Amino acid sequence: LEFRRVLLRSLIETPFSKNQSIKILKNGLIILKAKTPYTETLKRWILGFGDQVRVLGPSHLKKEIQEIHKRSIKQ
Repeated sequence: LEFRRVLLRSLIETPFSKNQSIKILKNGLIILKAKTPYTETLKRWILGFGDQVRVLGPSHLKKEIQEIHKRSIKQ
């Protein structure tokens, strides 16, 4: 997952996973990696960040988040 720099404190203070790693890129973006089960909780957690997060993978998670956003626009 790729986050905007403004979320760094939140990501550190309230981690989603015990095994997550955070890398701050030179351009100010944050890359968060974690091995975690594919659950509804994970999807809701990602969606809660709105446009402040970009799903880089896995592809099935990226596609599902995109579909959820598309459906929300149509309603």
